[in-house]
Amino acid sequence: MYILNLELINYRLFKESSFKFNKGVNIIFGYNSTGKTSILEAINLVLTGIAINNENIINFDSDFANIFANIIKDNITHNLKLIIKKIDEQKLRKFFF
Repeated sequence: MYILNLELINYRLFKESSFKFNKGVNIIFGYNSTGKTSILEAINLVLTGIAINNENIINFDSDFANIFANIIKDNITHNLKLIIKKIDEQKLRKFFF
């Protein structure tokens, strides 16, 4: 299994960002506090449904966040979509498609 691409909308510091990956090893690099860990956490969240850190998942300016991922498993492309909505200041609701 490998990830073809990842799209983040209102997820943490990403307003609208897309990332393409190659089969094999991919390197994510950048300065401190630029979102490297957030990319890895988004991948984990869309694949497992488990958030490593629930703080500030949704961008401060929004009431929702979307994570889209296209993965290849057994030569079949799977399109994953996760929508996260604020219920109130303390609670989040996740919807998988």
